[in-house]
Amino acid sequence: MSKVPYTIDVNRYICTELESIRTMLKTFDFSPLPAIIERIQHHASSMEDALYNGKDKVYTAVRDLKKIEEKQKDKKLKKDLNKIIKELEE
Repeated sequence: MSKVPYTIDVNRYICTELESIRTMLKTFDFSPLPAIIERIQHHASSMEDALYNGKDKVYTAVRDLKKIEEKQKDKKLKKDLNKIIKELEE
């Protein structure tokens, strides 16, 4: 299968692409459908990457806070850090 040429326009979002598909259904002109599918996949992949990166940052923050907590002798500070860790893990 050949690669479908497409351009990614940051001003077009998934909802805009879906509206284009609705227009195609009304006009029965499906020629731009392969490019629209590729753009939707690109946008969805970008969102998934952003979510994954955010989750990774939270994991790193929790790990670092746990290391700090282990080193602390102050009970109040330990309690506060433990509370923050629980909030981040939720």
